[in-house]
Amino acid sequence: MSRMDEILANRVDRTVITVFDDPEDAKQAERDYWRSCTPEERLTALEMMRRNVYGYDENEQGLRGVFEVVERKKS
Repeated sequence: MSRMDEILANRVDRTVITVFDDPEDAKQAERDYWRSCTPEERLTALEMMRRNVYGYDENEQGLRGVFEVVERKKS
């Protein structure tokens, strides 16, 4: 099992909660948290969020849809 798979197999720790009175303090704390993470930890968190939103199927490959490039006339 790769390091990424090990990290993704872990659950989110929901026992740690911080309450802020000022929304700006909350934003700053979030910025400080993400700045303290390594690039690998940030990408792993991003991958966890992507899998939560879109799901994960090892058998599925490629994009889910077809994209077409359309050139528009300049107005």
